[in-house]
Amino acid sequence: MSDEPVLVTDPRVPLDKLIFDGIDTTHAPNCSESGSRKSKSRSGVVAHRPKKCSPPTFTVSEVAKMFFGKSTHWVRLLEPFILDEEEVANRRTDQGARYYTLGDIELMAHALAQQRRIDAIKLNDALVMLHTSGRIWGYL
Repeated sequence: MSDEPVLVTDPRVPLDKLIFDGIDTTHAPNCSESGSRKSKSRSGVVAHRPKKCSPPTFTVSEVAKMFFGKSTHWVRLLEPFILDEEEVANRRTDQGARYYTLGDIELMAHALAQQRRIDAIKLNDALVMLHTSGRIWGYL
């Protein structure tokens, strides 16, 4: 195996920093927990609904399939993910299920590339998907 870094070539992905560097992806952007939204139906009825303030989170299966084209087993086998000698966040629900934020997945992708578990093409594709998701969710 080569010790050369894996290079990302897509212009949407910054080369000098992480996509979510300095962004807290554990909270939904531009959202306050209090308040509600007014929604008017076609019949003219106004309904008050609570704001959705949940950040996007992904299960192990979703991360494996959507971002890396791999099986859930593949991801679980490679845990813990270590990037530059630090463990990538290992978050769990109250029921014990693993879940990941966009920032976690970005670090995971870099860790997998650093360990040569994915190649430059897979890293590039995962980072482009993360960048697009970050824009859709309002983080970027």
